[in-house]
Amino acid sequence: MNSESVPSLLAQIDAARKSLRSMLAQLPEAAISHRPPSGEWSVLENVRHLLFAEQAHMGRLFRERPTWSPLGFTPETMRAARKLPLAGTDDPSLAEVWAEWDRIHRQTIRRLKAMPATGTEDALTRHLRHLRAHIAVIERLGRQALM
Repeated sequence: MNSESVPSLLAQIDAARKSLRSMLAQLPEAAISHRPPSGEWSVLENVRHLLFAEQAHMGRLFRERPTWSPLGFTPETMRAARKLPLAGTDDPSLAEVWAEWDRIHRQTIRRLKAMPATGTEDALTRHLRHLRAHIAVIERLGRQALM
């Protein structure tokens, strides 16, 4: 890849986030927080993980490590959540998680634009692939919830 691919990758990440936000707006609130009987993460837990993933994937590019958002699913909170039978009632709302993710995303984009493009393409590509994989999971969970 060359440095001209960075704007394209950023545009694809933004488009995927926009598509996810639009899809989630169609789901009832109960479907967003419902954890399937299989024990998989709920839609909300997946979105919280995506917030953390942006910090983790992009944070590797920056000199200082990010301060993990308390609304994201860090490795510790992900492990703890897997042990819980149901999503907790004290979970943040989807709107709160989106607002935090938007804040972090703006900071990330600002920092990425201030650094040389060389070396960022691989991290952006991995992040986009991860984002799309979770969007597919969220789409499946949404379809199941609407059945």
